[in-house]
Amino acid sequence: MKILYISSSIVPSNNANSVHVMKMCNALAKNGHEVTLIATKGSEVQEPYGYYNVSPIFKLVLVPQGKFGLSPILRILKAILLKMKGVDLIYTRWPLASFTFSKLSNNKMIIEYHGKPSSKLNEYFIRKSLEARPKNIFNTSSLRSYFLSNLPRLEQLNTMVLHNGADSVVKQKKFPNSSINCGYVGSFKKGKGVDTVVKIAEKLPEIQFHIVGGTKQEIKEMKAQTIAKNIIWYGFLPQGEISRVMEKIDISLLPNHPNVYVDTKNKNDIGDVTSPIKVFEYMSYGKVIIASDLPVIKEVLKHEYNALLVKHDDIEGWKEQIIKVITNEELRLNLSEIALKDFNENYTWEIRAKKALEDI
Repeated sequence: MKILYISSSIVPSNNANSVHVMKMCNALAKNGHEVTLIATKGSEVQEPYGYYNVSPIFKLVLVPQGKFGLSPILRILKAILLKMKGVDLIYTRWPLASFTFSKLSNNKMIIEYHGKPSSKLNEYFIRKSLEARPKNIFNTSSLRSYFLSNLPRLEQLNTMVLHNGADSVVKQKKFPNSSINCGYVGSFKKGKGVDTVVKIAEKLPEIQFHIVGGTKQEIKEMKAQTIAKNIIWYGFLPQGEISRVMEKIDISLLPNHPNVYVDTKNKNDIGDVTSPIKVFEYMSYGKVIIASDLPVIKEVLKHEYNALLVKHDDIEGWKEQIIKVITNEELRLNLSEIALKDFNENYTWEIRAKKALEDI
């Protein structure tokens, strides 16, 4: 099948949406499809495929950012030109693209949703896109419920819940008897919980903590607010370099708050609908996971089954769970083995891509 994926992502960049679209296009291609991804050109410092640790088995068309905000128009025009050469399926998570091609094309279409509409205009684009009867994929059950409540038309259309995914990992590090390491991989955006990790580190000075993510300025500000000396700060790392840190980590932390904001103005709250990619990356490495006890997290993680769950702001509770993992060998082995098994059976990118194309 010829698939045209039209994105609003900047490639390469440190945005989670760019990781998602690159990984999905790679997985779709691994499933035997001819895939072309349209995105906005980012930094020229890194080669895009290597930056995301994917194979060059799909075509990547990068449109310049341009002046005066012309990148969206350029991407749409490029997509129209490529569509005229023949495609079987249009795939997107960008409302403007789904709206445009719902009017210009009779191709089959898949629309992915990773958050609530960020504006009235985007909500309008989504409503109009549904007239083309696309397949609609939501990254959490919570998000699907939100859309069904607000867009009743969806009840008559094809909908599916597919959580995010991660790459399969071959090498696994065994949990040691000493030198325990805890880790966090993710952004410093409000509600992601890096501040919680720092507070936990202060409570457990004998344990090494690894924090991957954040800009130089964000790290500087965080360091100024803590007395902890047991934290290694890596800053943002490309996908291909994260594995070297993950191999050092024994306990992975996911301290999301109920409200998570992905924009600088703290208006776009995705806390109740988010599906953090790092959940699945943690699982793929067979790590012990301690996460916030939130409904959306519990769609994937189950307490004392494949993870331990703690109230997001209960710092003493986080400390107690870490100590429980360290002192209970049977518990930590069960948690890590079940998380890895669960991941391999349900959450690889290739499994996700295969499921996305069901009924198409």
